[in-house]
Amino acid sequence: MRVTRLSVGAVIAVLLSTGSDFAEALEDCAAAYDRRDYAAAVQLCRPLAEKGDARAQFSLGGMYYNGQGVRQDYAEAAEWTRKAAEQGYAPAQADLGVLYWNGAARRCSCVHVAQFGGRTGTGCGGGT
Repeated sequence: MRVTRLSVGAVIAVLLSTGSDFAEALEDCAAAYDRRDYAAAVQLCRPLAEKGDARAQFSLGGMYYNGQGVRQDYAEAAEWTRKAAEQGYAPAQADLGVLYWNGAARRCSCVHVAQFGGRTGTGCGGGT
């Protein structure tokens, strides 16, 4: 079974419930996403993601996965999602497992596959 879309909308709700210093910028990112101005959402989320905010990294990964505001790029989606997952952000960990499982994240170690939900011994692309 292949997942065709990551749920960026779910993370937008999480972005709005934050109490961090990034709250206003995250709200701006969420507002741009909600009005389907994906280019603006990417522009607003990217600096936060680059500074290490896991929620912004996860959102940016989802937008790369879906081709929203950027050219669709599964490798870039996996990279941003991995960064968030490695910080312990559970939604990113779940989605990273799906990316490995369905083959969208091709360059991975089998350790990552096992850690984030796939099966080892299947070439890191998931499988049966």
